[in-house]
Amino acid sequence: MKKKLDDLTKAKIIYSGELGLFAIVFLVLGLLTMFGVIAVTERRITVLTYITLVGGILAIANTIWFFVSKKKQKKGSWLDTLLLFPVPLMMVPVDLIHLIANGIPNEAYPYIIGGTFLYITVIYTIEAIYHYFNPLPLLIEAAEEDAKKEEKKEEAIEVTETKEETDK
Repeated sequence: MKKKLDDLTKAKIIYSGELGLFAIVFLVLGLLTMFGVIAVTERRITVLTYITLVGGILAIANTIWFFVSKKKQKKGSWLDTLLLFPVPLMMVPVDLIHLIANGIPNEAYPYIIGGTFLYITVIYTIEAIYHYFNPLPLLIEAAEEDAKKEEKKEEAIEVTETKEETDK
């Protein structure tokens, strides 16, 4: 008979799998962008500039919030926060230089975007492996809550079965 996985193991597999899937997506996008399979047009540069500018500012604000909030630190991971922090620190200045001075040649963008995607690939791969062996506190809490709910259900079933037996 197969051994049933506990809730924490299931959560670790799902979370690490999601990170691994994102790593694969960023790897493919990064390589396709760097090798010119995905063309980096002026319109795509403009759209990506605005998206990464807003996203970068939000990511920097979220990182600062993580640094000062004890509650957020308990639920999150320093590793995730610190390893991804260089992405917005690099992209926001690149975006500002592009918007203000148009000082970055369009030929450099496939390497900037592709390199960033490949960096994210490496980080997500590291996180997928790390979080399988050291799950996020949030995953541990959720697994404990599910285990408590499961115990309550089993107790309720036992009480019902006992009640039915005494009624007979």
